[in-house]
Amino acid sequence: MSKRTTFVLAALLVVGVLVGACSSPTGTDVRYLFSRFISVTSDGATATPAIVVHNSGPGNSLELRNGSETPVFYVDVDGNATYTGFSSGGGAVGDAVAITVPTAAATATAALKVNNLGAANALLVLQDSGSEVLRVENGGSIVHTTGSLAMSAGNVSISVPTAVATATPALEVKSAALGVALRIVDGSSEVLRVENGGNIVSTAGGLTLTAGDLTMSAGAAAIVAPTAQPTATPAFQVTNLGLGVLARLVDGTSEVFRVNNNGDIVSTLGSLTLTSGNLTMSSGAAAISAPTAQPTQTPALQVTSAGVGVSFRVVDGASEVFRIENGGNVVSAGSIAGLIKSSTIVTDTAVAMTSTGTYYNDIGNTGAISITLAAASPGAWVCFQNISGEDWTINVDDADQIVGLTDAAGDKITNSTATNCICLYAADATNWVPFGIFGTWADAD
Repeated sequence: MSKRTTFVLAALLVVGVLVGACSSPTGTDVRYLFSRFISVTSDGATATPAIVVHNSGPGNSLELRNGSETPVFYVDVDGNATYTGFSSGGGAVGDAVAITVPTAAATATAALKVNNLGAANALLVLQDSGSEVLRVENGGSIVHTTGSLAMSAGNVSISVPTAVATATPALEVKSAALGVALRIVDGSSEVLRVENGGNIVSTAGGLTLTAGDLTMSAGAAAIVAPTAQPTATPAFQVTNLGLGVLARLVDGTSEVFRVNNNGDIVSTLGSLTLTSGNLTMSSGAAAISAPTAQPTQTPALQVTSAGVGVSFRVVDGASEVFRIENGGNVVSAGSIAGLIKSSTIVTDTAVAMTSTGTYYNDIGNTGAISITLAAASPGAWVCFQNISGEDWTINVDDADQIVGLTDAAGDKITNSTATNCICLYAADATNWVPFGIFGTWADAD
């Protein structure tokens, strides 16, 4: 037998052994000590598989095992592929799943994509020990059912499409509890929170609006500056880069108060009330305009002081130049210029202490006149001039006395000479002191 014939027979024998082993009807394992390669020719039809496993039994169709004979990957008879810790057929994941996207992946290529053909089921559900903590619904809504949503880096960006309806919020927080609806924390310190009642509390730093309005449908805005706040740090600051209004208060649709960019404070409706503290103007003048239809008894400016100090003070630099004390005393560092109040009387007249500072005359009078002063009020003063030369009588309260002109309390004085005059000043609650006397005013009792 030639060498060539011998080699061919040996080759056929080896092939026969291999074929017989691979087609063993007894199911005996076939093991190789070297790698096997399966190559599909390029001209194979697309639908032609490289390997076909026809499994009529209940066992796995394909298994990959490690050196300890433990399956690490298998495909069961129903086609579910399983590797250690994860199954395409569903169920729990034993170990963490890591998805790594190559650095060359295009920006629009998702690292994980879930395509849900259902109508009501969620796209993604995360559970902690069987309890849902987060889910992504079919419409794309993310529902965080428990715990905190923490970001170690990056920002949360919420973009609202331009076609969104006005009443559709860009961010909505629904809280069923009694605590805080939204909290912002810097490190471990709270800096801002929105409470369930709608109150916005900025616990550190300022509340800055770069655009838009801050609208409150109910409740009041309270700004509390910490006691350790430096004097020069305002509790509330508005920085306006435009040419309009710094702050405006609106009641319904009507403006009631505004602060213009130049610092002017305009109370367009109602009163400006300070319950404490000072109203300081660094420049400009304060103009108070009372509407022409304002009732006579309604003051254009009213200061109500509940304390025992000063009701009104005017300061030039650091020096006080004018003040009105709570008792009504007016103190001026300079002179007070103005018109003297005057009143012409031709009949008997009672003079109240609210008429202090009034000059009385009887121009045009043709008969006797009797004047009765109310009980003396310290600091009050009045002046009288007999222009006509008729008989004048000035009466005082029974407890009061005109010092130097009468000898007893309750005595009156008289005058009958034209152009004679007298001014009386209430030095205290019982004594009228004459000053600026012209002519003779005699005790009539």
